[in-house]
Amino acid sequence: FSSDEDLENAYYEIIDIFGSMVYTNTISQRNEFSLNLSFYSDGLYFIRITTRDKIISQPFLIQK
Repeated sequence: FSSDEDLENAYYEIIDIFGSMVYTNTISQRNEFSLNLSFYSDGLYFIRITTRDKIISQPFLIQK
C-alpha cells in the first residue's frame, strides 16, 4: 500500500466482512508499507488507516 498522505505515526487495522478486527499495527514508514496476507482466508476485507488528520478506509478482496 502506498499513499500521498503522510502515514508516519499512523496505524492500520484489517477488518473482516463481519466487522471483526483481525489485525492492527502501526506504520513506521512515511508513505508506504506492506502486508503479508497469505494466512487470511478468501473474502472481502477492509483496511482502515488512521492518521493524525483523517481516517482512510479501503475494501480489498483476497482470492487464492
